[in-house]
Amino acid sequence: MTQTPALLSVEALLPAGFTSHRVTLRDGTLHYVSGGEGRPLVLVHGSAGSWTHWLRNLAALATVRRVYALDMLGYADSERPARPYGLPDFAALVDEFRQAVVGQPSDLMGFSFGGLISATAAATYPDGIANLVLVAPSGWGKLNAPALTQEQNVPLRGTPEERKRVISANMRAIYVHLPENAQGFALDVHHHNIVRTRVSTRRAISRVVDIFAVLPRIRARTLVAWGQQDALGAPSPQWRAERIGAVLPQAQFAYIDQAGHWVQFEQAEAFNRMVVGFLSTA
Repeated sequence: MTQTPALLSVEALLPAGFTSHRVTLRDGTLHYVSGGEGRPLVLVHGSAGSWTHWLRNLAALATVRRVYALDMLGYADSERPARPYGLPDFAALVDEFRQAVVGQPSDLMGFSFGGLISATAAATYPDGIANLVLVAPSGWGKLNAPALTQEQNVPLRGTPEERKRVISANMRAIYVHLPENAQGFALDVHHHNIVRTRVSTRRAISRVVDIFAVLPRIRARTLVAWGQQDALGAPSPQWRAERIGAVLPQAQFAYIDQAGHWVQFEQAEAFNRMVVGFLSTA
């Protein structure tokens, strides 16, 4: 596993009141961080991510929930799964974690690929999920193809500088709206997550699986949110919301301006206010 720079270690990044843990599940040992008090909320990161996808949100969420932010198997500080994983396996992993660690029904929030996982988990294990938040969920197939044509392959065997140059360009093209969020600390976090990813899901799952196969089966109270300038939200977040609403009439929708795909990082204050408000009225 890639050596972790001191400034990007779990200990250095954890918000006050959060602690790091590991739990051994059926297909491997999973790392997660937890903190806060109240009803449980499980967070599922996106592709090539980790619990750090929620770095700017954990403290705010912990004011209303007991938060569990996962490193899914195959990512970051969790083990690689003991067998090949598909979308149903990742959804089952979330439910297994909920039963083994949380021990009661929980709220669930997922970002991007994690949103697709969370939607699948809520549809498959409806008794385990009370409130659901989908943040720029994937599972739209060819709709994302135009933006993804701009993505360059990351030279994983190159130097850190070479990798970061490509990753920064990819972030500007498809991941963030504000250029400053494709450099500095945000770039360091994203680079560190990418080099520790040991499973491939984007081409095998995110671009193939149709989220509409699971949306009609969701019973949980649901909020779906996007950054208004999300390059992976084509043709527009509002267009996507209209189609989700047709099969998931209980869903609420939100759009945050001056934010791309990584909306919860780029506009953390507005995002936190929105999600805390949604959860607080449950």
